[in-house]
This record gives sequence, structure tokens and C-alpha cells, in this order.
Amino acid sequence: MFTRVDDRLHDHPKFLKCSLSARGLWITALSWVGDKLTDGFVPHSCLGRLGARKRDADRLVEAGPWGRGGREGGPGDWVHDFGGWDKAATHAEGRERAGQKRARGVKHRAPRRG
Repeated sequence: MFTRVDDRLHDHPKFLKCSLSARGLWITALSWVGDKLTDGFVPHSCLGRLGARKRDADRLVEAGPWGRGGREGGPGDWVHDFGGWDKAATHAEGRERAGQKRARGVKHRAPRRG
């Protein structure tokens, strides 16, 4: 699956307020939430795995690209508007996966000739 990133991100005021390490967390977290299908939720428990510290997440919350929140299992942060702007990519991926499954099913059900 692919995650979309605005090609003007480099010049966005919220992004410019963040340190380079916070920006790195934002990009890496987009990849992680897309892979794990968390709907944009980044648990604080996985920040180390993403190469970040809580202060990077705090900076993203302060600047606006993330919102503080929680989910069953612990505290974390939400990528602002993740469901709104990344939904098209998520739906396209779902359709692609469904098409691949259908194609495999048809191939396996083809009658034998002989």
C-alpha cells in the first residue's frame, strides 16, 4: 500500500514548526499506520520502534499535524485528518487486494482439460 504525501508538505506552516526528527517521525508513522491499518493512531509504545522519542510526538501535537488521544491498549496520538485525506489510497488498496483474491480464486477453480 502507498501513503500519499502532499508535494507542498516541505512548505506547510505546521510542518515547518517541527524539528527534523519530528518530521521524520511523521513520515515514518504514516508508513507504519498504513501498514498496520490503525486508522491513523500511533501508540506511544511504538515510538522507539519508529526511531523517535516522545518529545518528537509532543512537537507534532503542539504544531498541529497530530492530535493527542488514546485507544484501547494505551495512550498515543492520531495523525490529523488521516481518514479524510488517505481514505482514497486505502480504498484503492482494498479494491486491488480483493481483485487479486478473485483472480486467484478463478484460476484455482478453472476446470481441468484433458
